[in-house]
Amino acid sequence: LAGEGYIILQELFPQLKDKLLNEYDVRDYSLKTECRFVVNGFVLNQDLTEDFLWLGIDRFTLETVMRKELCLQYGNQIEWKCNSRVVQLIVDQSLNIVKGIKYRQKHHVDSSSIDLYGDFIIDCTGRNTSSVKWLKERFNLIVPTIQIHFGAGYVTFVGERFKTGDPSLDSKHIIGYGLSPPDKNTGV
Repeated sequence: LAGEGYIILQELFPQLKDKLLNEYDVRDYSLKTECRFVVNGFVLNQDLTEDFLWLGIDRFTLETVMRKELCLQYGNQIEWKCNSRVVQLIVDQSLNIVKGIKYRQKHHVDSSSIDLYGDFIIDCTGRNTSSVKWLKERFNLIVPTIQIHFGAGYVTFVGERFKTGDPSLDSKHIIGYGLSPPDKNTGV
């Protein structure tokens, strides 16, 4: 998933990789040759037939850079809605599509909702989203409720890095995350 996500990012933002590498001191990592991917004690990437590149970047930096890129590409076509809550989807049942959302200010529960129409709507509400309920109610779509929490918290070291005293280990780049928190946290 992470490798495919990286490919999608490159397709959407062709200049993003150079910007991340040159301006934000990020680097990409070969899953085949530079990482050891271990889950529950099993090395998963030792027999890869093709290589995948992963970004060594923290989520906050990546989101910030992507927002900047979106604004550069689409200018006034994008609206960032902060401190708001989606209360309903606007749907066209005859075409079976979502046309927009109704939202209200998060801190003003009694405020009236505002309609927002768009060609592309991103649901960033995470695992506690109401979207599954809305899709079932409005479209009679049953969405799987079992969610895979694939923690992709890439680590970018800022400032000093802990030293072990072993030059061969201290020179290695590290990407770390917990795949199945809170149990069996195993890094790569």
